[in-house]
Amino acid sequence: MFQPRGLLLAIALTVLLAACAHADREASLPGEQFPDPTDPAYPAVILKAREEGVREIERRENSLDAIGRMIDLRESGEGRSSGVTGDAGLQNMRLEIRRELTSARARLARLERKVKPDFGGEYPPWWPKGTD
Repeated sequence: MFQPRGLLLAIALTVLLAACAHADREASLPGEQFPDPTDPAYPAVILKAREEGVREIERRENSLDAIGRMIDLRESGEGRSSGVTGDAGLQNMRLEIRRELTSARARLARLERKVKPDFGGEYPPWWPKGTD
């Protein structure tokens, strides 16, 4: 089972992951501005933005899984040394990451919805298959 020191280490790691994820979100393209669809750089820029969006979603989902496991551990009665304050902090962190996950999914959906009209309502040939 977890010892109090191990639980604190797990919480610290989760907080660090959440902080890094938040910093990554802030470093995204300003205003989601992309080159004109006729620009030769357009496919590379769009695919890079899509890849970053997919990775951001995966990071948020992984953070949520980790926090969920920590909450389950605390609720099972193991390591209850820090009391209710720690529980509220974990719940708040989970809510914040869920909000960030929803926002990341919305950004990716906007990107995907932008590409189709740029190419006459269809995905271009360079678009990854199986994503519609």
